[in-house]
Amino acid sequence: MFVSFSKTQPTQTNTTVKSVIKRIIGRMYTTYLYLIKLNMGRSTQEVTEGKASKSLKKVQQELEALGIFHGLLDKIELCVTRIPSWAVAASGWFHDRGVGKFARLMGCRENVIYLAQDTEYRADRLQIIRHEFAHAWAWRNPQFLQKKWFRAAFKRSYFGKPWCSRRRWYVSEETFRSGKYWSTHASAYATYSPAEDFAETFEAFMRHKNNLDRFRTRPGFYRKLKAVEAAVKNQKKELK
Repeated sequence: MFVSFSKTQPTQTNTTVKSVIKRIIGRMYTTYLYLIKLNMGRSTQEVTEGKASKSLKKVQQELEALGIFHGLLDKIELCVTRIPSWAVAASGWFHDRGVGKFARLMGCRENVIYLAQDTEYRADRLQIIRHEFAHAWAWRNPQFLQKKWFRAAFKRSYFGKPWCSRRRWYVSEETFRSGKYWSTHASAYATYSPAEDFAETFEAFMRHKNNLDRFRTRPGFYRKLKAVEAAVKNQKKELK
């Protein structure tokens, strides 16, 4: 925390300098995260056994039961990196906008869900994989998620910008549970962007698909869950 011992008001010049420094630090941190994630392409191992493999198979079975696995998500692989989640501020990720030229040179591949190293031992591993499969759905069939149903449910296009350009990250857990977001979003992370809102809602739908009415007390979130439920049924029809 910055504490000023001066009784005078900060000058416009000092304010400008501070603003520039903050922007530079922010861009340096963003570049750091980007380069770390790119390097993961060179230090990954495809999951074939262990806890992550069991979690992947379970999620695949869930998707198959929903009717949206074969012909849509059956080509998605799962890889565990050698870098912990704290180093990249993420437990898992998927290139839902495609892998750029530079990222490809660094070893990143399309159709791959990447998990941070320590995710192998996390209790919420299933939730992370389900979440990333939502992004994989957007990658495999972006036209379907560009239809009117998505904008009606999530207010913007899947590929739209974060809701608040002045806020780098999502709301805090405390703010989420005590404010308006509790009734409209699946989680605090869902408040970041339409894409993350959809992914978190899809994960919650998969986990509670047999008892969605439990969320009726959270009307906005419940409407999103029902929209995803209808979307899954429509996607299933298209795949037949």
